[in-house]
Amino acid sequence: MAAGPEPFNQARTSGNSVLPDPFVLYSSEAYPKSMESVLRLCEYMWLHSGQFKMSLQRVVRYFLTKVEIDGPTSKKEKNRYLDYLNDHLNVLRVLGTLGDDQICYGNSFSSLYMPFNRLLFCSKCSLSRDIKNTDFTFSLRTMKFTAFCPRCKRKLIHDHKDMRAMDENKINIIRWNVHDMHMVHNFIAGTSEYIWEVDPDIKSKVSAGNQFFLRDMPWEVIQACQAKHRLRFSGDVVYHMKEDAICGVRNAGWGIPRVLSLFKDVFYIQLLKRYNEALALDYIVPFRVISPKATPTTDPLMHTDLSSWSSNIQGMLDEHRRDPASWHTIPFPLEYQALGGEGLTLAPVPLIKQGTADLMDAMGVPVGMYQGDMDLEATPMAMRLFESTWPQIPVMLNGWLQWLVDSLSNLFGWEKATVRLKPVQYADDLERKGMLLQLMGAQQISRQTAFASIGIDPQEEAQRIVSENEEALELQRDSEEDETKKQELQALAQGGAQAPGGMQPAGAPGMAMGAPTAGPSSPDQVLQQAKEVAAQLMGLPETQRRSQLIQLKKDNELLHAAVTQEMKGMTQAAATAGVDQMRQQATAASGAAGTGI
Repeated sequence: MAAGPEPFNQARTSGNSVLPDPFVLYSSEAYPKSMESVLRLCEYMWLHSGQFKMSLQRVVRYFLTKVEIDGPTSKKEKNRYLDYLNDHLNVLRVLGTLGDDQICYGNSFSSLYMPFNRLLFCSKCSLSRDIKNTDFTFSLRTMKFTAFCPRCKRKLIHDHKDMRAMDENKINIIRWNVHDMHMVHNFIAGTSEYIWEVDPDIKSKVSAGNQFFLRDMPWEVIQACQAKHRLRFSGDVVYHMKEDAICGVRNAGWGIPRVLSLFKDVFYIQLLKRYNEALALDYIVPFRVISPKATPTTDPLMHTDLSSWSSNIQGMLDEHRRDPASWHTIPFPLEYQALGGEGLTLAPVPLIKQGTADLMDAMGVPVGMYQGDMDLEATPMAMRLFESTWPQIPVMLNGWLQWLVDSLSNLFGWEKATVRLKPVQYADDLERKGMLLQLMGAQQISRQTAFASIGIDPQEEAQRIVSENEEALELQRDSEEDETKKQELQALAQGGAQAPGGMQPAGAPGMAMGAPTAGPSSPDQVLQQAKEVAAQLMGLPETQRRSQLIQLKKDNELLHAAVTQEMKGMTQAAATAGVDQMRQQATAASGAAGTGI
């Protein structure tokens, strides 16, 4: 990376005087001179400035919306992808952390950890065992495992073999440390090779033969530890998200974080905070002094041993701290002074606030966003401007999401799919949403387009309506059954049980449709009679309908089941018709509003 910006001229002359270059500032001396120092600066700002971190996190999470699957993928395959991405990988959380890496460092390196099973083979009898169920030692020098062979009854050298595991639950997203990454970049072809400096902690664990690490550590990493070399990644193993720089900056393929172009503003704010901290240490709490007070007639300094006086005063203060209600005497008056304490008037709070506001504005973060108090009236226009300021974030997140799905489909043999984050809709104003709903009512646009503006999936809502209707019918049926059982118990308690021979009890109303006890002989006749009986029952009051159903069940269970099913279908049809009628009324009302009627 190039060094800090150099002054245009070392001096500017005006007549006989020499003026210093205005571009030579104190911050120029602290300007980062290497990519490593740039990354450390970004890391310091992220870890030590809560306002800086929170504002950038809000920028990333503004674009994290619902995951959508498009393309020729079947519905079953879409649900598989969505369940795996949302429930297992928690992909929105992963995208948030990757976005934090990219917006902080200007770079984010990530890979997929492909699960495998490592088997150990006895060098003598070739007995194979899973390494997870084996106690072993490992020599990094010879790259061999040593374990007890139950067949040979002694410890022997074991070879290993790694088998690809098809366990979806063991997939892991690796976020590589930017300080350990190196690149070889060809800006003509636009390609890069990524090289990883093996983490010293991993080297020490592998060298010590730590079984926990060796069970799941890829063999390429172990080989790099043994050879003390870096690890070069092949193909598209690493996905690199980066902040592009202008063409004049030789960045060797690295992304340049935005905070670098704002270094002087960051330096200015940090300078103010440093002095503000010094003021808080020395000027907030006043320095209190007690001294003998001279009077016109006596001077305590002429007749008092000040060394013993100071110790006596200090002892008096200690006694007062132990017992605030204690009494103390002194032979002459004292003078009390409070020195300092003017920190509130010296603190550069307005300068810090203005500097922070300028920094956030230069970074493209609205003031209302990093302060968390967006003005609702100005939100639509401000959000549209904000979205156009950060177009690279949704592009990079969608690119990474597509790379992840492609990798999963290649690994597990799933269907190819096109995936993306749902476009942000928060910037749409109420007027536009109302217009879309009116166009839908006039059948100029689809329900999918209109409902998407308010975050509603019409297919999901239709399924929910059907589900709610079914639940309502189920509750109604349960209530009717409970009421029927209650009536039966009351009838039994009053001695109104059914008479022998299948006859109805005295005083019980007869079947309005005269259903016979021995039902019809063919299924068609059963269905036809069930329709007729259901139509008659639907016109009866609810109490009478229940009693008739009870009697019908006693007389003919087959006909009772068919009638119950037919009534359920009629109730569902009536509910659906009611919903359609409400929709038609809503459509007519919106159409009338659109035409001004």
